Amino acid sequence: MQCDYEISFLSVGDGDATLICQTANKHAVLIDAATDTPVLSALSTITELEAIFITHWDKDHIGGMPSIITHLRSLNNKDVAVFINRQYSDTEVVKRLCRTLDEGHEDGTITFKMAYKDHPGQVELIGGRFMFLWPYHYVGIVNYNDKNIDSLILRFEIEKISILLGGDAKGTVWPQIGSKKLKAKILRFPHHGGRLSTSKESWSSDKLISEVDPEYVILSVGIGSRHHPSKEFIEAMKKHPNRKFLFTSKGTISLQAESKSGDISLAGTLGRA
Repeated sequence: MQCDYEISFLSVGDGDATLICQTANKHAVLIDAATDTPVLSALSTITELEAIFITHWDKDHIGGMPSIITHLRSLNNKDVAVFINRQYSDTEVVKRLCRTLDEGHEDGTITFKMAYKDHPGQVELIGGRFMFLWPYHYVGIVNYNDKNIDSLILRFEIEKISILLGGDAKGTVWPQIGSKKLKAKILRFPHHGGRLSTSKESWSSDKLISEVDPEYVILSVGIGSRHHPSKEFIEAMKKHPNRKFLFTSKGTISLQAESKSGDISLAGTLGRA
């Protein structure tokens, strides 16, 4: 298989960090960064970081971002697009990240972009298209006490390859997205395999996996996590024996993909961070 994309789900404990790289030119996009060390190591293998997506402002998704922005500044890397959704938070990790973002913006290292379903809705990067499936611009204003409701859901597609990155989106969110947009070869399951179904209106883990119909289901979870994955997720796994379930607790997961054929292969589990 002649792969033209490598998708790395980095081993960062109970958190998230995903790097999608176009192998021909080594340009990449980063989605979240729970911690910095494994992410900085992965970034050392690329030639240009085109963009960063911050799905939401919880520590297990942004804890490593200040160091990464500082690293980009030290390389004199310019105009890296940072896509964010509007949320309210005054934790120390958010304050630190905001200071670093402001410094990076002032010296031209980064540019700010909004990431909503309706503003701008999608963007072309690393030869493919990233679509913002959630949230709408008003969601974070109405639900500012629950950052998971406002978590960015991303879809990356190029020819026959499609990746769905669920952030920490709750079960009530998924029914509000058209099923056709959810279909994907790779699903980065939301909220580390936590329970999704909390009401009659919300989807369960089984329902989400059935609707997405992925070949690979990736779970970002720490070693010996007390809360993840949930019993709901474990029961869903039993109902889908023909899908490939991979956990970052066993190490960084590297998938190689060929966009023209849609073929995907597991390059390896690279060991824990």
